[in-house]
Amino acid sequence: MKKRLFLIPATIAICCIVGLAGCSSSSTAVKLALDSNWYRYTRSKGFQDYFVEDSGSKYYSGEELEFDVSFDDSAASNPYYSVDYQGGHYKTTFHGTTFDTSAYVLSDYAESYSEAGSITAYYYKTELTFDSVTFTMASGETKSFDGDKAITECYFLSCDDYLRPLYSRQEIVSHSPAAYEPESIDDAYMNVDCTYTTYYTYDGYNATVKYVDNLDSSNSDSTEYDIDADDTFFDNSCMEISIRAMSDLSDSLSQSVSLFVPKAGMLTYYYIGEDTAMDDEDLASVSSLLAEQDLFRPTTTKDNDGNTVTSTVGTVAVSVEGTGNLASIYQTYWFAEIESRTNNLGRATMLGISSPLSYSLGTLKYTLSSINSTLWDGITTED
Repeated sequence: MKKRLFLIPATIAICCIVGLAGCSSSSTAVKLALDSNWYRYTRSKGFQDYFVEDSGSKYYSGEELEFDVSFDDSAASNPYYSVDYQGGHYKTTFHGTTFDTSAYVLSDYAESYSEAGSITAYYYKTELTFDSVTFTMASGETKSFDGDKAITECYFLSCDDYLRPLYSRQEIVSHSPAAYEPESIDDAYMNVDCTYTTYYTYDGYNATVKYVDNLDSSNSDSTEYDIDADDTFFDNSCMEISIRAMSDLSDSLSQSVSLFVPKAGMLTYYYIGEDTAMDDEDLASVSSLLAEQDLFRPTTTKDNDGNTVTSTVGTVAVSVEGTGNLASIYQTYWFAEIESRTNNLGRATMLGISSPLSYSLGTLKYTLSSINSTLWDGITTED
């Protein structure tokens, strides 16, 4: 049986900051097949002006999505304690921009950027917040916390350069499950308040991670890594975009990938396409949102009883899998299906996430709730 492992750049901080484990990556110089599935013409490997905020294009439009995050404990089976998340919200921001080397390059790495000139990079930011997190022991004893959040940022190059990362940052404040059978309520959760900042050389062969522990400064440190950049690898803060960029973004997808995780270095995971359907109510809701932005054009038919039936958007489900100490716990992403490589209406927009907690405590469910701005601008001349 294939073992599975939980890993989401933002929710990882809230749910299992100490749970990262995977296969150590091996070196066989593998370049992955990637497409810009957020563009109308997916085979375009570089940047489109209308997606770069400082390009001067009058058609500029970045992507900003918001998701409701609810907690489902219907399948929770931990007999020792429970957890509850309230007021969950997830926001993603994605666009191209000029990479500021004066702000995001480590001084020791400046020389590696000296001949690069002006660098256009993708910028991806995620913001996960909760109003409150509550832990309850079987005895009835409870503890609640507010202000949990995980904010990630990442700058990385285009598909021409295999989404090679340049910089990332993770800001984490969380109270996450710490054990299956805690002896007391204080053993049930782990409090984390920290930041990870990762600086890469321009060629991708070296990285330095600066860790700041806001609860105990004596734990703060800086770690240097050597990377085999002959292989395609991604920073885990842009994992959602790397899934979206898979050339075979379909239920037949089966791809091993190397993710640089600041807590652990380079690890290997697996992107696996599945035929898992979204909940019918959620699918109808996200289809309506996409249709409002011309990211989906529904059709209507009559059923056998003469009732009008409106179509819903086609979806692709992808799970992230691995091996380690959280075997059998994994997350699933849903994206809008790519029906045409030359007229990609839905732009492989992310529609939802299912993210199980560790220790049989339940599942966090993300559902697209707002499309504040999108890459689709309704024109065909510039994209």
